[in-house]
Amino acid sequence: MTLDPELVKFGLQFVERTGASGNQCLSCHGKEKSQEFKRRSLGAIFSQLHQKVNVCWLDRNRMGEQEEIEEGSRVMQAIRTWLAKEYRLEEQLARGGK
Repeated sequence: MTLDPELVKFGLQFVERTGASGNQCLSCHGKEKSQEFKRRSLGAIFSQLHQKVNVCWLDRNRMGEQEEIEEGSRVMQAIRTWLAKEYRLEEQLARGGK
């Protein structure tokens, strides 16, 4: 499966973005961080990624944002695509996260 390089780039920019609380996704989920992303655990929750992302996104102690990221939005597509590339989850992405 060929991943859209624009979505991969946008996804990386998103996870490196500083939220309202001053944190980034990678503040907790980056390499050697407390909640580091792992391929196996990401693969297990890939179909629930929308809900999992929004838990962090909306929590004032995590990202602290006000509005949910919509399931079919370009942002969510970019997050999924970046994760697929970074953690070799292309198969999950091709199956629509199932």
